[in-house]
Amino acid sequence: MFFLIFGWGPRSKDLGSGGYHDCPRCHNHVMRRRVERTNWINLFFLPVLPTNRKTVLACPICAHEEEVT
Repeated sequence: MFFLIFGWGPRSKDLGSGGYHDCPRCHNHVMRRRVERTNWINLFFLPVLPTNRKTVLACPICAHEEEVT
């Protein structure tokens, strides 16, 4: 008997500083981080196929994220 194990989940990659901004959620003046979020389809716990990729600015205090266009 053979079982296939599929999964789906995000992976993150830190792209460095996004500059100082006021966070719209917690209203702190912080240096937000640029992060690339990629959702992957996994087969046997190995990422096989990327399904969605976006770059966001993340607040280090409240973890609020805004997509960069």
